Amino acid sequence: MYVKENWEGSPYCVANEYICGTIGRFLGLPIPPCDVLRLPGKRYAFAALDFNYDRERMPPVLPDLVVRHQPLLSTGILLYDILIANNDRHDENLVTDNVSAPRQILVFDHDQALFGGGGPVRGRERLETLQGRLGIGVAGGVTGGTGHCLLPYVTTAEHFGFWVDRIRGIPRWLFVDACGRAAETGIGKRDAARAAKFLYYRSRHLEDMITSERNSFTSITTWPKFGGLFP
Repeated sequence: MYVKENWEGSPYCVANEYICGTIGRFLGLPIPPCDVLRLPGKRYAFAALDFNYDRERMPPVLPDLVVRHQPLLSTGILLYDILIANNDRHDENLVTDNVSAPRQILVFDHDQALFGGGGPVRGRERLETLQGRLGIGVAGGVTGGTGHCLLPYVTTAEHFGFWVDRIRGIPRWLFVDACGRAAETGIGKRDAARAAKFLYYRSRHLEDMITSERNSFTSITTWPKFGGLFP
C-alpha cells in the first residue's frame, strides 16, 4: 500500500488524490484502487494499492509511443485530466508495461490537480480561475505545472466523442459523494461543495471547453464539422 499525507508543497494532496482517483476509476481508467485513511491525531492520508513492489524507480514513459500504441486510452487520460484540471501529467506519473510498445498503462499521482498545491494559484481560487478553461495547457500556464505530456502527440479527435460522452454520463452524486468524503481531510464542507459543483459543470461543458480552446491541441488539424465532437 502506498500512503501520502498533506505536506507544505501539496496541502490538498489527500483530497485531490482521493477525489480524482475515485472519478477516474468510475470512468474505467487504469487507476489503482484507493481510499482515505484516518490516522492517529486526527490526521488523514491517501492510500492506494502499490504497484511498485520492489521500490525501484519506474522508467519514464515515452508520450509519443503511448499515444501511438494506445490512442483510445491516451485520449481518455487527456480528457480526464481536463475534467480534473490536472496541469501536471508528465512522463513519470504514467507507467507502462513496455516503454517502446505499451500494452498496459497505469495512471497515478493527482495531488496537483483540482485544488492544486504547488502552483501560484490553489484552493478555491484555482477552481474559480479554471471554471471554463481546459486547465492542462502548457508548462508555466496560469496555474503552474509541467503541462500535459500527451497533449502535443494526440493527432486526431476520433476518440473525443467516446470520452466526452462517458464523462458527461458521470452522475452528480459521484462528485458530491467523493468531495464530501474528502471534506474531512482538511478542505472543509464549503470547499468540498464548490469542488463538486466545479467538476459537475466541467463534465457537462467539456465539449464546449475543448471547442473554445482548439488551438491548444496543436497536432489536431481536422475536427468534426457538424455538431462539434458528435458529427
